Amino acid sequence: MMLRDYQVKAVSECRSRLERGESVCLVSPCGSGKTTMGVAISEGWSLLWIAHRVELIDQAADRLRSEGRKPDIVCASIGKSSLGDGRTYVASVQTLLRRPIPATDLVVIDEGHRAIGRSYQRAITGAKRLLLATATPFRLDGRGLGNVVDSLVVAAYPSDLIRDGYLVMPRMYAPDVPDLAGVTVARGDFDLSELGDRMKKPRLVGSIVEHWRKLAPDTRTLVYAVNIEHAETITAAFGPIARIVTADTPKAERAEMFASLASGRLLVLVNVGIATEGTDIPSLETIVVARPTASLALHLQIVGRVMRPHGDKTATLIDHAGNLIRHGPPDQRIEYSLDGRTVRSEAVGTGLKRCKECLALVPVSAESCTVCGSPFVSATKPLRVRDSELGEYMPMGDRAAYWADLVIQRKRDGHSPTWAVANYFASTGRFPDPWSSPFSDTPKPTDRLKQEMWNALATLCDDRGYDIGWASHRYKSVFGVWPVGVKSEKQRKPRPVESYR
Repeated sequence: MMLRDYQVKAVSECRSRLERGESVCLVSPCGSGKTTMGVAISEGWSLLWIAHRVELIDQAADRLRSEGRKPDIVCASIGKSSLGDGRTYVASVQTLLRRPIPATDLVVIDEGHRAIGRSYQRAITGAKRLLLATATPFRLDGRGLGNVVDSLVVAAYPSDLIRDGYLVMPRMYAPDVPDLAGVTVARGDFDLSELGDRMKKPRLVGSIVEHWRKLAPDTRTLVYAVNIEHAETITAAFGPIARIVTADTPKAERAEMFASLASGRLLVLVNVGIATEGTDIPSLETIVVARPTASLALHLQIVGRVMRPHGDKTATLIDHAGNLIRHGPPDQRIEYSLDGRTVRSEAVGTGLKRCKECLALVPVSAESCTVCGSPFVSATKPLRVRDSELGEYMPMGDRAAYWADLVIQRKRDGHSPTWAVANYFASTGRFPDPWSSPFSDTPKPTDRLKQEMWNALATLCDDRGYDIGWASHRYKSVFGVWPVGVKSEKQRKPRPVESYR
């Protein structure tokens, strides 16, 4: 088995820890070869490989066969293989629990972040050695994997694999950033029924088709929809070039659709909750995201589908859900832990800004668009916000980018979180949306916030020639009282949002 350099190191480290009696979580990005590494780690040991989807079971079985092993298949929907060697098993967790669990030297859990689930806990009870393999070692419910495994091995980060040519960095566009204010968040993600109502609006669906034809026409495209009704609406808008696949689609038909997409016989495949974990289509050129998510894990699983290299392909990511602004780009560096926490090298949303000409998302440090070459407007140009209706003419994506820049500046200059809140409100007329920013604390009318708010409002009056009475009325609309007991202080001006348009 030929392994890449990072795979060799990860395999060696995992083997060493397993031999010492530790249980291990192997973390590596989508498309980095987790199955290959898992098979290499198991060399010389009897093996039980557990997965939750037929596609993952098929992939693992095929990889094991390529290394000369003969796995027994324990999956009701596939049937038991007659070629098993009695030492290697690939099992559906659902079927495994209905049969005697074979005793093996090593148990591997594919998509190992699921190992906390009750069914997996029953399946791995008494495992001699345990390996979890995942790209996202964190869960919607916030629980970490520390109660399941002893240690964590990171094989590689996306930025490393992009640099070395093992992954492809997609061009990123954000034609729409939907307003999700008021949508219920439960169990770590948006309520799907409420989300479907927001996303199925004709304008948003029309924008999906319009911008696909403009930005990635005639490319092999996978679309992520919220629910079946939403997917049917999108499929109808694309016309005969598109088909729909859901969990209810029969296995054989589902396989045929993905094969058609991979070969180019089918241009657009609209999916609902299917093409996340285990979907491997290297020839896929475009991802269209119409499914907002509050889950960083799901976001990374989605964007990872288009990053596998294939010839000289250009990968494109068209985000109509606000996920890139909400969670950041696919090459961001994340430091993982077993307690469920993730630490980014930069705060959420601080790494990207949008080109007003082509709608591309590019690094916030860029002086010109890396896609179309358009220069960004100088940060010294004043904000363009109408006097009478502050914030009404600033798109959601620009507000999110403006908030992200405020967060960067407040951390750099040592301001309090309330400084960013006050300046954001003064310029937009609203508080920052928790889902689109790294700000998670609910603004409270503390004395510090009141002072910061008055400073920001007074500074805005100076900038735009407003009467100070405007600031007083704006202050009263927030706190319910006039600005008595606060004093005007010179305010350091934040970077204007004009640079993001």
